[in-house]
Amino acid sequence: MRFQVQIKMITDLAKNNKTGGFVVLATVLMVSAVVVMIGSGVLLRSISSSNNSLAEEQSVHSTVSANSCAEYAMLQLSTTTGGLPGWSYVGGQSLSLGSDTCSYSVVNADSAKSVKASSTVSGFVHKIQVVVATSTPTMSISSWKDVADFY
Repeated sequence: MRFQVQIKMITDLAKNNKTGGFVVLATVLMVSAVVVMIGSGVLLRSISSSNNSLAEEQSVHSTVSANSCAEYAMLQLSTTTGGLPGWSYVGGQSLSLGSDTCSYSVVNADSAKSVKASSTVSGFVHKIQVVVATSTPTMSISSWKDVADFY
């Protein structure tokens, strides 16, 4: 009889251990699933943030390139030729600025010059229009605007 009681106790203990093992296994699986979901969310968030940073950087490159082109055009207007300022300069050019390119044009606009500069970097377009008064011995900027399109 004593032997039967001991076997029954061992059998009950084994049953409890199996149930306890199942609970532990289920808990480990649930915790693992939560950790994987959180890790995936963090990873996706950092990838999205990285893409936004790259887009912002390319937009800034486009802005800097367009400003550089406008400043180069202003330099063309201020350069003296034969002792005279380059007020008569009308034209345009495409410039290579490292891996970026931009273009500008200088046109007559009443008693002033209109400088139109644009740059496209990875689909980001930036356009600048500058109006320069050239009626005085010195060049003065009447306006410097970011524009959606040239008029």
